[in-house]
Amino acid sequence: MKKIKGLTAIVLALVIITGGILFAQDDKTEPSSDKADKTESSSNKEGDRTSFILDDEAKVIGKDVSDSLYRITLDTFENAGEWYATMPNDQGIIVARRQKGVPKPLQIKGGSKSINEKVKKNPPKYRNVDGTYRKDYPVPYKDERKYVLGVRVDFQRRGNNWFAVYPYRPIHIEGIVKTFEVWVAGRQKNHELLLLVQDIYGEDKLISMGKLNFLGWKRLFVNIPDQIVQYDYKFTTRRGLVFKGFVVQCNSLESWGKYYIYFDNLVAEVSRFWEEYQDENDPSDIW
Repeated sequence: MKKIKGLTAIVLALVIITGGILFAQDDKTEPSSDKADKTESSSNKEGDRTSFILDDEAKVIGKDVSDSLYRITLDTFENAGEWYATMPNDQGIIVARRQKGVPKPLQIKGGSKSINEKVKKNPPKYRNVDGTYRKDYPVPYKDERKYVLGVRVDFQRRGNNWFAVYPYRPIHIEGIVKTFEVWVAGRQKNHELLLLVQDIYGEDKLISMGKLNFLGWKRLFVNIPDQIVQYDYKFTTRRGLVFKGFVVQCNSLESWGKYYIYFDNLVAEVSRFWEEYQDENDPSDIW
């Protein structure tokens, strides 16, 4: 019995000693946890401060960027003589001409309408080759909304045929092009409409606008992918794209007989933030 009582006393003593040691460690670790809490709270305050600065700058920059966005009408196709159509001779015969007609959403009651009205009220700066600026970009003009560009194709044979519609003068667009938009009247064919553009390095790129398997007028639009280079931040060169025309890739099973397609109201959404806020005394690297 004496031995059992002795062992019990020893066990109790060990338990008491172990509990005291653990309690002492908890007391020592509390200040470090307080420091951690203080550090975390200070980091939260710093994060709040940083987020406040970023939010404030985003509001200012976002407003400026939105003010520099313009919907620019590149062509209304009122004058068909400014465009021509082509295709390989062994695939068919193609004709382009002006036709009466207009998409219903673009119809105007009581006369013509001045396009680029936003640009006319708040014209962006446009840099000339000699480095000077002019403020009439683009030049506003009247859109009668009476005519469209019509293209007729007479296929000679089936196959992977294609045809294209080009402006006689490629359209140079100053600024970062965000989207292209055009009204197209399709004739329920599985042909594909492509945009032909040129980047700042002079390389031609094709951008798909979708299939032409619909009837009547439809507004087709496409976002410009980031893979198409529109500027080089190391130089003060002109930014943007050159619009060179439309290309239609024909479906091999449906490239027979006659095919008709119509175009109206080609529009581009352009960001001219850099062009408007660039230092006018900064020489342009185009010589």
